[in-house]
Amino acid sequence: MTGQCPNGHTSRAEDYCDECGAPIQPASDDGGTRVTAIARCPLCKHVMQPGDRFCERCGHDVSASAPAGSWTATVTVDRAHHERLAPAGIDFPVDASPPRTVLLESAEVAIGRDGSDLSTQPPDPAVSRHHACLRRRDDGAYVLVDLGSANGTRLDDAETPVPAGVEITLVPGTRIHLGAWTTITVDLAGADPELPPE
Repeated sequence: MTGQCPNGHTSRAEDYCDECGAPIQPASDDGGTRVTAIARCPLCKHVMQPGDRFCERCGHDVSASAPAGSWTATVTVDRAHHERLAPAGIDFPVDASPPRTVLLESAEVAIGRDGSDLSTQPPDPAVSRHHACLRRRDDGAYVLVDLGSANGTRLDDAETPVPAGVEITLVPGTRIHLGAWTTITVDLAGADPELPPE
């Protein structure tokens, strides 16, 4: 069996071209792109193995990579946030969903207890129905606006909540803490942190 390298050479090897050494895209029954070397998912940064098309953590299809400059939000049921707040009468959920990464595509993304793309499962009882939102600026960056939530919104390790109604510019890696256990981390899609050692 032979492989076709991206530079047009025919190779006896199916992983790397015999002539130029370029990685050869594994064959795909469905025509989708696959990872050719150990890489990070462009959305959630989970390590993907050669031949993978879909991320095992978030399900992202590498055939449909996010455009450059796109932002993501990873929603986490965060035990450390819950323990730091120690909210009276609110136990940490035993059946919490795993972290979930969402590509931010809208000019405004709602954050709230019900019906929000950025809510946890189970719903966080300390998050207001219309808690906050993310708004895209003209330059493509996002800002956070607390919409007058009952329990406030904190960034990173800040002790005090952000003021309601004020646009706070976000940078890649910003952690947004709200409710009793919700943490939302915003980042640029395709950010490629260093891979762990094999």
